[in-house]
Amino acid sequence: KSGTTWLQNMIYELLDCPNGPLENMFRQIPWLQAEPPVGISQEKIEAVNYLQLLKTDNSPMKPVLEILQQQIETMNSPRIFKLHAYWGWLPDNVKETCRFIYCYRNPKDVAVSYWHHINSLRFAYGDKAADLPFPKFFDEIFSDENVCEYGLWENQVMDWLKNAKKDNVLFLTYEDLSENTERELRKIASFLRLDVTDEHVAKVLNASSFSTMKNDPKFSTKHKTGSGGDIIRKGKVGNWKDYLTEEQSKMLDGKIEMVRRAGGYIRCTL
Repeated sequence: KSGTTWLQNMIYELLDCPNGPLENMFRQIPWLQAEPPVGISQEKIEAVNYLQLLKTDNSPMKPVLEILQQQIETMNSPRIFKLHAYWGWLPDNVKETCRFIYCYRNPKDVAVSYWHHINSLRFAYGDKAADLPFPKFFDEIFSDENVCEYGLWENQVMDWLKNAKKDNVLFLTYEDLSENTERELRKIASFLRLDVTDEHVAKVLNASSFSTMKNDPKFSTKHKTGSGGDIIRKGKVGNWKDYLTEEQSKMLDGKIEMVRRAGGYIRCTL
């Protein structure tokens, strides 16, 4: 819950929509860990980590993976992929040949955004998780390494921070993106070795603005849920103050300090 959807749209527009105007983000920017390939039913495959399965020659999912591979091979370059993976999960050839943009966020706002995410995607997480009040969610899901998706916030951030000096990894923060989107967009363009005009930058900023994305149905899952399901919710920094107790805030302060000692740059306000 650190601006992934925002960045996907921004980068796709920045690259001049290499696979046509963005109509289905999950097809034009594949999520390699979870999204079923085109033509595969939800009943046949759910929440598959393709990167792990690709390492297994005798995987029962090999036919499905081959369809995913075919889908990827038909995409125009440059291709964009979404990941929520740890650096350590990635195959060595991927680490060496791809460029990575890693965006992280103050964990206090991550917790709040994650809670709303589960609540709005009830069809995916189930009623038991979606009905949890925030305090129970914080203790039983967000703070439990064995329950929270992709593990604890600090563990994943520190895993990526080991690569801070790599030329093919760019680190961004949600707070910096919120404070000055144009500055961060130009940073991304430089990282991707793109020459961009002021006119193109203005176009990308408009296409990726909060108001534009909030009102665009392709950034919603209402077609699956019938109600709720907005991926773009509030887009604010500091909303955690309305949810976290003093004790919860202090607990996350300790995790923030761990990440800062590892070289991370964490902002709690703008």
